[in-house]
Amino acid sequence: MLAVAHWVLYRLARNYRGMVTEQNGKWYLENSYHTMMAMIEQAP
Repeated sequence: MLAVAHWVLYRLARNYRGMVTEQNGKWYLENSYHTMMAMIEQAP
């Protein structure tokens, strides 16, 4: 779920400048990737 939230924020930051102001789109995309990789590697 968290990865999806990061993905949505990435898309908003990429497509609607000024809508997401905490981080840039690249930050959200990288966090989405790292969250998914952690879920794959650490899932039981």
